[in-house]
Amino acid sequence: GVRFTVFDSANSPGLKNSRVTSLYQTEDEVIWIGHETGDVSTMSEGKFATVRLPDAWPKSEIVAFGQDQSRDVWALNISGLLIRLRDQHLLSPPPTSDLTTVARPSLSKQLDGPLRIVFRGAVAEINNDKLVPYDFDPTNSMNYTEQIGPSSDGTIWIIGNHLIRKWKQGTFGQSLGAYPWGQAFITTVMETSSGLLVVC
Repeated sequence: GVRFTVFDSANSPGLKNSRVTSLYQTEDEVIWIGHETGDVSTMSEGKFATVRLPDAWPKSEIVAFGQDQSRDVWALNISGLLIRLRDQHLLSPPPTSDLTTVARPSLSKQLDGPLRIVFRGAVAEINNDKLVPYDFDPTNSMNYTEQIGPSSDGTIWIIGNHLIRKWKQGTFGQSLGAYPWGQAFITTVMETSSGLLVVC
């Protein structure tokens, strides 16, 4: 039958702890491991190592990793704070008028495009070591983006303002209309190899 190997901090020196909340694999086959405690570990060639983080980095859950256009790896915590793991460069979350939601922040990147963060309805992209706010619909003063996700054709799926739409070259294109799930939080937007859009 199928066999699994269980790794934990007891049998795997270098793995910070067993409270794992996110995983991300880069092209060099390194697996980045985010912990509920705000720590980051890596696994490369079967060996674990703990990533050194600054004292200013909060001890709160790592929810996602992503790579920018320079292939640098960033970690995102539950509070929307970003850290570039190469040099511990910190970025504060994008400004938002929504101070009450408990929706989880997320990272998304399409093909060779910028790494973007969604945080409490706001979107921003990493550009030259800075976080630049990005508004997909500046004509709407009540604009609110819930999640975004890459499409196989290089465009972006936008879930926001109660609509499911595709963004291409500065304008909205294909629309799937209003979404049917009411006020439920969205954590993932992905498109399968067959072109099926999955939202959960």
